[in-house]
Amino acid sequence: MENLDTEVGRNEILDNEGNLELDSNEVNLTYTPQVLDKLRPKKGQQFGTIDDVVSFYNAYAKAAGFSVRAWTTNKEPRSDEIRRKEYVCYK
Repeated sequence: MENLDTEVGRNEILDNEGNLELDSNEVNLTYTPQVLDKLRPKKGQQFGTIDDVVSFYNAYAKAAGFSVRAWTTNKEPRSDEIRRKEYVCYK
């Protein structure tokens, strides 16, 4: 699988005397979807509307082989305006 990046993780464990021990035998695999650059999310990317966000992430997810769904929504208490909406991968 050429899309897997390997990263060796370290678990921090305290022994009976309170000393820190590190276990570096854990391996984390991260999958990086290979999609067109225009479909890839960018840090700081901005959208005009929530519908634009949904369209963008649905297109990205489809190209990457998964789907997305809404996870949480935070609204402004007085105006009911959406302040934050989170989407997560859904396979």
